[in-house]
Amino acid sequence: MRGPSFYSLHKLFDEVAENVSEFTDMIAERAATLGGIAEGTVASVASRTSLPSYSLTIRDGRDHVDALARALAACGKLARWHQPCRGCR
Repeated sequence: MRGPSFYSLHKLFDEVAENVSEFTDMIAERAATLGGIAEGTVASVASRTSLPSYSLTIRDGRDHVDALARALAACGKLARWHQPCRGCR
């Protein structure tokens, strides 16, 4: 990505990555607490995802924003939101 919006978009993408990282870390910790194994390697995640792959040919900043929005929306559709239990309230 290049152009006049590079800095602001880079900052936006960093913020999104930070938030997603915190969320995935929380899920991994819960899985481990429940006795599961958090398989977080790139290969493991890539082989099991149902999300569409991100295009490597996008150059325009606006196209990156649109692609990121579509990816986050697709992820949100797949997520099951946690209903608080007594121990989580």
